Amino acid sequence: MKRFLAVVSLCSLELCAQFPGASSQRELRGQVVSDQPFAETFTVELNATGVAQTAALKSYTSPNGDFQIDGVSDGNYQLTLTDQQGRVIERQLVHVDSSQSSIEVRLPSNKDEAPPSGSVTLAGLSHKVPRKVRNELKTAEEARSRGDHQKSILHLQKALRIDPDCAAAHNDLATDYIVLKQFDKALAELDRAAKLDPAAWVVPMNQAVCLMQIGRFEEAEKAARRAVQLNGSSPRTRYALGLVLANERKFTPEAIDNLLRASSEAPTARLVVAQIFVDKGRIPDAREQLRLYLDGCSGERCKAVQNSLERLEHAGERSK
Repeated sequence: MKRFLAVVSLCSLELCAQFPGASSQRELRGQVVSDQPFAETFTVELNATGVAQTAALKSYTSPNGDFQIDGVSDGNYQLTLTDQQGRVIERQLVHVDSSQSSIEVRLPSNKDEAPPSGSVTLAGLSHKVPRKVRNELKTAEEARSRGDHQKSILHLQKALRIDPDCAAAHNDLATDYIVLKQFDKALAELDRAAKLDPAAWVVPMNQAVCLMQIGRFEEAEKAARRAVQLNGSSPRTRYALGLVLANERKFTPEAIDNLLRASSEAPTARLVVAQIFVDKGRIPDAREQLRLYLDGCSGERCKAVQNSLERLEHAGERSK
């Protein structure tokens, strides 16, 4: 059983980078990609985050994985990908603006993967989870994969009534609360998980996610630094710290370094770095980051970033 799986993906949380010529509503294009061949179509659903509940935007993929959603306002969304049986295949947070109006959704690999480095801790190994609790965690995970977070919560609460010291259950319960925007409850559960297993780096990772969602960036920075301290080799912890610093407008070498170290796993980190360089007046460096982001991209998915690069190039020519 994989422990401490975060439902909210940090690698898709974006700083709202604003390049010249941004518009408030746009066409979102994307593509579903995989390292394994697939022959079915998928449903793509967008739900706005951080605002009052609005109707979901929905589209369907073509046989080659392309999709298009019209009339998407700038902002943050939860993207959910489901198969023809209604099973949730992937869920991630995405940002849409003039620099990010096209996205790539990568399907999980079919291969068994080892748990993330640092997720197996002494506290985790020494705590024996009762069989009934393991069953409740599994049932909760299945409900969460279908997008039924309320049912997942019920099973996790049942697990915690049996075993109040199960750090994994507290962490997973927090991720459900984050998706449902019940941030105070999420932070309370993460605080309990951190006390039970102080070495589990994904717990402060989730704390950073939650605190960023509600704008408590100073506390988010502290949590992200704790995650980096526990597992500095993870691009996800580096991305979290870089994003927090950028949101605090701490456009420091440390912020840039963390974002660039995350860019191999989270290419959109380069867009944040580009915006930092624009803010600093380092236009040639900003253009270079956009070029690196575009390297290997093709078609409509990267058109918006290409347009931003062209605008910066034209701005540079006018300044000569």
